[in-house]
Amino acid sequence: MKAPEIELPDIEWLVFQATSQVPRGKVTTYGDIAKAMGDVSASRVVGSILARNPRPIEVPCHRVVYGTGEVGWYCGLGKGTDTKQRLLQEEGVPMSDGKVDLAKVGFSDFHIDPGLRNLRERQERLSHQVVERDRLGRLRKVAGLDVAYRGDQAFSAMAVLDIETGSVDIRLDRSQVKFPYIPSYLSFRELASLAPLVSSSSETLFLVDGQGVLHPRGLGIASHMGVVLDVPTIGAAKSLLVGDIDPADPGSIRYKGVERGRVVGEGRRKLYVSIGHRVSLDTAEEMVRRYCSDADQSPLILAHRAAERARREAGD
Repeated sequence: MKAPEIELPDIEWLVFQATSQVPRGKVTTYGDIAKAMGDVSASRVVGSILARNPRPIEVPCHRVVYGTGEVGWYCGLGKGTDTKQRLLQEEGVPMSDGKVDLAKVGFSDFHIDPGLRNLRERQERLSHQVVERDRLGRLRKVAGLDVAYRGDQAFSAMAVLDIETGSVDIRLDRSQVKFPYIPSYLSFRELASLAPLVSSSSETLFLVDGQGVLHPRGLGIASHMGVVLDVPTIGAAKSLLVGDIDPADPGSIRYKGVERGRVVGEGRRKLYVSIGHRVSLDTAEEMVRRYCSDADQSPLILAHRAAERARREAGD
């Protein structure tokens, strides 16, 4: 199944565009560029993009510093601090103990497209379409989905468990990554890679390695996929993005005072489960406990192994 085409912002271009607007004698921060794109959570991606800047003078990444005023690295991780300091001093940027005074020379008057804000607004609109009750119909199959990466290549896998026979069918796909990893925007990175594996069968429940409604805007990858493809989904993530485990009930996850998820499993097998789409929270917990407790038969674990195997084999 193909996910609806949406226009994704070119994050790398926006970072380079913003950096090029910083005037001589001024500096900005990774966080300020991320804010100009629409979300400070993209600060790390800004740093990663500038670390591989192919035109370091034309796109003056030496004018981008940490929020503390420390200049940081230049043209790569762990190197170039002295060069960066020298370039800034040659442009008249005052420094003390290796730091710049952002109050005096800071710049944040960017004129770029707030691409992440637009995506966030899209998530908020789609979140209102999530169905948080059981609309499963008859189930014959449970499928787990996961993605592994090598550079700009995504290796997606789906393991489909036939409930009646116990047989497992593995499906794979390979695609080019068009969006970086930014916390809470994972679906814009992975949905296009996962959708081709998904059939429109009304007899399959999809378990996604990621968040469902347990998300800042109520639309993690599991919910996003469920809504746009109109299939029942459950989010089963390995880490907690938002929310807190209820001290009075360690199996419950609350966000903004409301129960939005459940904890299933222990140790390295612990999963943070939430509604994706067309599934209630009770059913989501029950399905994950029933079909993901056995590592040799868990659709999620089998999909993870298949994606990792495809990634490794592509590097041979």
